[in-house]
Amino acid sequence: MQLETLANELLLDLFTYFHSVDLLRSFFGLNIRFNHLIFHHFRYHSLNLRSISKEHFDDLCHRCLPSLIDQFVSLDLSDDDETIDLPVLLLLRTQSFNLNQFIHLQSLSLFSISTFEILYDIICQCQSLAHLTHLTISSKYHDGKKNNAIDREKINDLWNRMWSLEKLRRCHLDGIPTTDSTLLISPIITTTSPLIEDLSLKNMSYNLHSLSHLCQYTPYLYRLRHITVYSYSSDDRMTLMSSSLTSMTISFGGSIPSLLDLFKHLPYLNYLRITTLRIHLDGHVWQDLIENYLCQLKKFEMKMEMDYREDYHDIEDIVDELLLTYKSSFWCREHDWYVRCHWNRSDPYKCVTLYTLPYAFDHFDYTNVSSTRSTCDHFQDKHDWSYDKVKRVDYESIETMLVDNFHLFPVQFPYVSILNIYVPLIDEQILLHFPSFDHLKSLNVCIYKSSGYDQLQEIFDRSCSSGLCSFRCQILMKNCFSTRLFQLTVAHPIQRIDLLNSRLDRRCYYYSKEECLVIVHSSLPSSLVMKCEVLLIGVKSRISIIDLIEQLSNLRVLIVECEEDRYNFVEKSSLLSPCSRDELIEWLQEHLPSTYVIRRDLHYTSRVQLWINRESKSKRIVPDQSIYTSTQANKLSQFMRSFRQLFSMDTSYIMYK
Repeated sequence: MQLETLANELLLDLFTYFHSVDLLRSFFGLNIRFNHLIFHHFRYHSLNLRSISKEHFDDLCHRCLPSLIDQFVSLDLSDDDETIDLPVLLLLRTQSFNLNQFIHLQSLSLFSISTFEILYDIICQCQSLAHLTHLTISSKYHDGKKNNAIDREKINDLWNRMWSLEKLRRCHLDGIPTTDSTLLISPIITTTSPLIEDLSLKNMSYNLHSLSHLCQYTPYLYRLRHITVYSYSSDDRMTLMSSSLTSMTISFGGSIPSLLDLFKHLPYLNYLRITTLRIHLDGHVWQDLIENYLCQLKKFEMKMEMDYREDYHDIEDIVDELLLTYKSSFWCREHDWYVRCHWNRSDPYKCVTLYTLPYAFDHFDYTNVSSTRSTCDHFQDKHDWSYDKVKRVDYESIETMLVDNFHLFPVQFPYVSILNIYVPLIDEQILLHFPSFDHLKSLNVCIYKSSGYDQLQEIFDRSCSSGLCSFRCQILMKNCFSTRLFQLTVAHPIQRIDLLNSRLDRRCYYYSKEECLVIVHSSLPSSLVMKCEVLLIGVKSRISIIDLIEQLSNLRVLIVECEEDRYNFVEKSSLLSPCSRDELIEWLQEHLPSTYVIRRDLHYTSRVQLWINRESKSKRIVPDQSIYTSTQANKLSQFMRSFRQLFSMDTSYIMYK
């Protein structure tokens, strides 16, 4: 059966299994019928340019976007280390496109925006988008000191421009700068949003007064998520009663009177998920707050982090007394709400974590788990012990693994996607908490003994069907460094491998030329690094940068720290001079194709980022006589001949596809 004989409905169903970039590169331009089907597909699906390779991005801009730009309804862009400068290249250069050309755009997502200036320029372009209903923005600059350097009038203008978008209903913001370095005073919003009803505010903190100000200019807001509120001053008060807000996810730090004042002004709240820090609220206090001020509340999810360092009583007695207050008829009969408590008997601060059941949060930290108790006597079957909302689990210290006891706490995490763990495991029963790794996407490992490599291989074997996308390895002791890491095998290629920050002192380990050759000349095609697309690594010699790019055929991004980099030894003040030179960047630009994007990382200045155009890898490297010896030049010549053969095979495959 030929593909062209399939009905349009079947082809459109087939299109949904393709990544948007692969779909365009495979089918756009084949004939008029497929072009019309692609037009129809993108009326309902997003153009996702996150993790796009440089050569595919260049092809998309040249061949596809001019004809399709007015068809897209949803666009996802990223400015992270995998798509370096992409928003600038796509939207902000003189010869690039402009958002006003996306005339049907309804949803815009901007991830890891690196500077305020880029964000501001894009939001200014959004004013022409008459159909925009969804806006998602995450930035990489959460530091209040950096925000102080930004023009406050521009910050206020940014927020007002977002609030003035006429059709905007859902707005999800992460780390957007505010006008105060403490992040406790909201930007001066003076424009009332006509439609925003769903708002998420991550990595931004408010007090009660600024929260009231936010609600005042967002009058149709019914769902507020991921907001953090700190309120310790007796003068900090809510000034507005919200008549629209019915759902809230909040992290709260402050006093009990401040929390009471917040709830007083949210009379229509029917869903509350709250995390508190160092506020001592027993079951009786919560009962009074809910009965008196949250009369409409139907669903209540809570987690509290408390410490009893100033209480001279034994921690076991403290926990018993605390849990007793959550066993009243209000909790167990009227609402069927139960809680669980964790604590560590050896903790001198007597920290206690208490949360409602079932566990409703996406992150679980084992730091404080050695003893546990619940108000639910029948909480015994497998369903009750399945923490299926948890996406991230942290075993972030060796001590954490020592206190774990699966028999006392047989919880399971069936849908974990991010795992942070130390190897070797003190007790392999820890892995019983994970019935499978079918959903594991990111694995962050600390190796503190050489025997950890065997257990790491076991984890790779168990995650063979998960499509593991990211692996980050930290090696705590210098004597644990071993090229054995690169002989580990994986069933499916891992896209991103991070080998930076591999020492206990957080300094980078620099791989020698010989170690880099071991990395790229592994005899096993399923070895860890051979098919990775994004690699973060430290190298002793700049020549190793060229070797890695040329030998790792799938590599589309290389982020590297080089021990030879003179940038790390120059006074930072001199780098601000317009006449200052970045010698390593200039050397790389001279020795690599002009189609690469090469820049110094804006936040970790010891790192250099390279966005690689893999179709340009065949360009001959110009030998640098100040660096190469004749023997090295001969080796390079032999390597280039081998690589050209490999590249011709790849080209044949692409043409065939």
